[in-house]
Amino acid sequence: MAKPTKAAPEPRAEGGWQGLTVILASLAIIVGGLALASKAGVITFEHFSIVLVLRGPKSIGVFEGIMALGLMPLAIRYRGRVSYVRQLREQVIELLQIYPNIFSSAKSIDEALEVSISLMESPLRDLLERLRLVYRSTGDLEGAFKKVFSEVPRDVRLLLLSIIVVGRSGGRARELLELASKYAIDLDRMDYTIANRLRTYGMITFIAIAVFGIATAISLDLVGALAGAPTIQAAGIGTAPAAHISVTALLGMMYYTLLMLSTASAYVLAKSIDGYAPRSIEYFVELSALGTLTMLLGLLAMGVH
Repeated sequence: MAKPTKAAPEPRAEGGWQGLTVILASLAIIVGGLALASKAGVITFEHFSIVLVLRGPKSIGVFEGIMALGLMPLAIRYRGRVSYVRQLREQVIELLQIYPNIFSSAKSIDEALEVSISLMESPLRDLLERLRLVYRSTGDLEGAFKKVFSEVPRDVRLLLLSIIVVGRSGGRARELLELASKYAIDLDRMDYTIANRLRTYGMITFIAIAVFGIATAISLDLVGALAGAPTIQAAGIGTAPAAHISVTALLGMMYYTLLMLSTASAYVLAKSIDGYAPRSIEYFVELSALGTLTMLLGLLAMGVH
């Protein structure tokens, strides 16, 4: 066993004080912004039946802007996490394709790790350096792996397990590594194909939200036109007096519907494309902003205020 050295620090968890700080900052922006906007009269409300809704395009636009601004720190944080995991996964697949040759030419696991470190870039290089230091200080490769890669996504850990397995595989080490390498190549090819298809489905979702915004504007323009008749019955739709129709209240309800659609769609996109639910915050901001923009522009074009 190599001479003991100082063990590398454990990787920090995804959450912690930094994550809590970002969450509190987002809440402060949203709550503070809404409080100031309401006090200034920029955001107003009215009732649609028993539901309190935002009143008019101006209130909806300001509310959407404050919400997007408040959620942006969280969106940026989780986007960074997704980029980190994606880059790490690509590097692991790359390593597994060359590791059989590294292991065959190395005299020990420690030397194989040293060569791998020299060939990789961050973030995988940093993790391998920690793994090597912990292994050299304890002599327990499996324990070092669990300690260093505990915060790494499960699929990445499973790919890297071949490095651990070869340490106790005897003469079959080369064979096992070649199998792992072939699996990594096939997985990389399959992931590329699936990712492209999922992104196509994602674009369809964005288009659907945009269409919903435009359809909302057209519907509200129609309601406004019908409200000009003495009664809705004159237009052939029921018997309620036209005065009872509040276009702004109906707009508020449609905006709430848009928020619910954006929430559900964002979660599906985050889980299917990235496999990471917190990424839904970013998708929600994008979908909600797109739907709100198309809705308000449609209302502006049709002269609905």
